[in-house]
Amino acid sequence: MKKILLYLLLSLPVICTAQIRDFYKNTVNATILLYKKTNGQLKAHGTAFILHNYDEKSGEAILVTCEHVTHHDTLIAAIPVTDSIKKALIDTKQTTISFAAGGAIQTVEFDGNNLLFTIPIQLGNNCYKHPSLDLATIFCNLPSTLVNERNEVVALTNMKALPKSSIGKKDEIFAGQEITFVGFPSGIGTQNGFFGTRMYRDTKTNPLFRRGIVSWTSDNDELFLVDGFSYAGNSGSPIFSIPGAGSEGKFLGMVIGHLNDEVEMNNMGADSLKGDVVPKKTYININNGLAECIPSYIIYDFALESLKTRSALLLQRK
Repeated sequence: MKKILLYLLLSLPVICTAQIRDFYKNTVNATILLYKKTNGQLKAHGTAFILHNYDEKSGEAILVTCEHVTHHDTLIAAIPVTDSIKKALIDTKQTTISFAAGGAIQTVEFDGNNLLFTIPIQLGNNCYKHPSLDLATIFCNLPSTLVNERNEVVALTNMKALPKSSIGKKDEIFAGQEITFVGFPSGIGTQNGFFGTRMYRDTKTNPLFRRGIVSWTSDNDELFLVDGFSYAGNSGSPIFSIPGAGSEGKFLGMVIGHLNDEVEMNNMGADSLKGDVVPKKTYININNGLAECIPSYIIYDFALESLKTRSALLLQRK
């Protein structure tokens, strides 16, 4: 009996480690880097994720991010290709892939590691914004598989859409719960790296994980707070509960920004009228380490409403 108990105690950390590794791998595949193009150059702009589209008649992906991230005519989603596709493209010196989508041919760029999907942003057409929250859905073609010339289904990317079973319910989001959120703050894990310095860069999109806890919830507020630092680039970052014994990590929500503390600064400045040097007060905002978040169940309900609107629009055009 003692030997059996000892074996169980020794094997438990191994099981937990494997579970955590699988969890982080899955969350990487569920996280999408969004670029915007500035002066012909790609610049990391935000984070997104994909909810599974249960409409069998639709081949579109439901991309979810913050509404303020969609304030551009075009966004570019960077999604790593599988190793086999990468080798095939490099061997044949291909820099693009074309596929049929929505009755037309769509072409995406290949940068050596990632596919760069160009996504037009057309409010009321393929993009829908929440009436009161910083939340938007974008309907676009982001296939994870393709059919080759031999009529074989080939994995194009390891992109993972979040199914309904992974969506956390209201009672599954509570203060003190351990979480992680995933994204590309300050350009970390992108081709240009930390603030464009090429430090902490990666040619294959490689998101940053931050760990924290749910620090505040309320039945009277649509948002909740996470004790964890969020920065520019984390907008749209998905939040997951940390898996434990007998439980998988659930999708709990999305980061939309952070709270600031206003700090008073005393310094000396010139009086514009007299030219004398006088003490002046200025105020600066400092990130206080609390991330603002939209709950998963609100996101999912809004995505379903968006899907109905989008489906009706496409049906009307036929």
